[in-house]
Amino acid sequence: METSINDIGQKEKELYTSYYLGDDQPLHGYPEGGYVMQMGMFVEKTVEKGSRILEIGFGHGRTARYLLSRGFDVTGVDITLAGFPGCDPSKFFEAPVWMLPFEDGCFDYTFSLDVLEHLPTELVGESIKEIYRVTEGKTFHAISTIYDVNYTEAHKTVKPITWWEGQFSRLNSKKADTHITDAQDFRRLLFMTKGEPDEKESQEEPSKTLSHQPK
Repeated sequence: METSINDIGQKEKELYTSYYLGDDQPLHGYPEGGYVMQMGMFVEKTVEKGSRILEIGFGHGRTARYLLSRGFDVTGVDITLAGFPGCDPSKFFEAPVWMLPFEDGCFDYTFSLDVLEHLPTELVGESIKEIYRVTEGKTFHAISTIYDVNYTEAHKTVKPITWWEGQFSRLNSKKADTHITDAQDFRRLLFMTKGEPDEKESQEEPSKTLSHQPK
């Protein structure tokens, strides 16, 4: 099984490296900012300074770089470093989600934006276990529930958000504070509030913002 997992990881790395370095490179990973910059603002308003933060699937590194510029302690991990050439190797690591190269509980806050739908379905469970393993505090994930029309091989696990909630709930043995939301809804919310969720809407309609908080 280990060899099989390694083979999958290598194949995925080659696929996403080709996306970043190929002719369609400008389309992949939100290189122009916008959405990912708004994500940085959201994290800035959500997480306390001094928290150890992990961005899973940093792409071009725009969210992480924004947070670093604001004084946050941010580490990034991605299947390939091709989207962020020249990045600091002490802060940005190349690894698949299902084999995170970090010690147990070494992050206070972990998050991903339009990343987990890229996982091979057979490795979703292992990936969630790894996320919980390295997370000491809270974890947040905005997950796309639609196929990517530009990259037909990219979104390997397209499921309703309730399916993702079930996967996280089933594997949340440590009862970590978990927030799962549909990426399309979250994108609209970010631009509507410029990175800061509206307090009234969050209280009145939580299904539109963040879901699956542990009991």
